[in-house]
Amino acid sequence: MNERKEPGIVITKAMSQAFEKLPDDQCGKLLKILMDYRFNGVLPSDVPPEMTMFLSFIISLIDEQMKKYNETCEKNKKNIEDYWKSKIKKEQGF
Repeated sequence: MNERKEPGIVITKAMSQAFEKLPDDQCGKLLKILMDYRFNGVLPSDVPPEMTMFLSFIISLIDEQMKKYNETCEKNKKNIEDYWKSKIKKEQGF
């Protein structure tokens, strides 16, 4: 039950607007690079120069999403731990 399932990539409007500026074949390549980054933590060294700007922009958005997700998980974990501690104390008469 402690295993948490991390989210995928949330495609925001800002990301969508960045994708719209690229030709379809580059969108596909960019999406594969982003999935590899998100799920494996890997960035290729041979990113085409015309995609570098888009890639760095979208990676910063993905990193921000993951930071918020992890913060929410930690907050929820603390809240449930506090709840059960207080429930146990009440049941034991403390």
